This record gives sequence, C-alpha cells and structure tokens, in this order.
Amino acid sequence: MIQLKRVLLPTDFSASARRAFAYAASFAREYGGELYLLHVIEVLPMGYASELFPAAMTQVVDEISSYARDELQKLADEALRLGCPTVQQRTGQGKPSSEIARVAREESIDMIVLGTHGHGVLNRALFGSTADGLMRKAPCPVLVCRLSEHEPAKE
Repeated sequence: MIQLKRVLLPTDFSASARRAFAYAASFAREYGGELYLLHVIEVLPMGYASELFPAAMTQVVDEISSYARDELQKLADEALRLGCPTVQQRTGQGKPSSEIARVAREESIDMIVLGTHGHGVLNRALFGSTADGLMRKAPCPVLVCRLSEHEPAKE
C-alpha cells in the first residue's frame, strides 16, 4: 500500500498552484501526513536585477520573502482548517526546479504536487518549465495539476 506521509506543495500563489493545494492538502489529510509548503524566490542575475529594480536587490528579496511568508501562513492556516495534521512552511532561493528537488530530498518527501501554467513555446524557451525540470530531478513522484474544466471528485 502506498503511504504519502510527506507531501510537498511548491507554490507561486497562482490559480494553478491553488488547484494543486487542494490535491496536496487532501493527500496529507487522507494519509495523516505532513504537508510541506514551499515558495522559491528565483533571484535574477545581478546585471538584469540592477536594471529592473532600482532598489538594492537584497531589499527586493526581503520584500518578496516577507510577502511569501505571509501567503504561506494563509495556506498553512487553511490546510489546518481542512484537517491536515501537520503543516511545515519554508521559502528558498534559486532555480525553482533545483530548489524543489533539493528540499524533497532533504525532507524525504513522498510526493510533490504542483500546478502548471501551461506556458506557451516562447515562455518555455526563455524561462524553462519548472514542472518539466522537476520531473527530471525529483527523487519522488510528481503530480502536476493543470487548470481545467475537470473538477476533482469530492465526498
């Protein structure tokens, strides 16, 4: 029998990540496992960052981190209300797929559940796809949840 005792939800707080949250929280609740919430801040190379952000990059990262912690807390509170026994929260910095895989290894995660935006060819060529990269690097199964007309079955 499969046991999902540690479920990781990487989130960018988008609608597709919200859909993935419903699945991840359900798995954690049903299996009596831990739900790990993770937001990864992708730091731009300094050349680009200094042109895009007039403020010091550390200040920008601090503001993004503060926002992410607030949003993670809201998700944690909701997961606890939904019956998840334990919820862990963390933020990280780096390339999302690499950081998510690293956390999954470090925490002995049983399944990663994430949303996808279904980016077009241009976005994928320029920025890559976190879901695609993660499926190659993850040490455990990965469930990718798309936004669609299909609603998951509910009790």
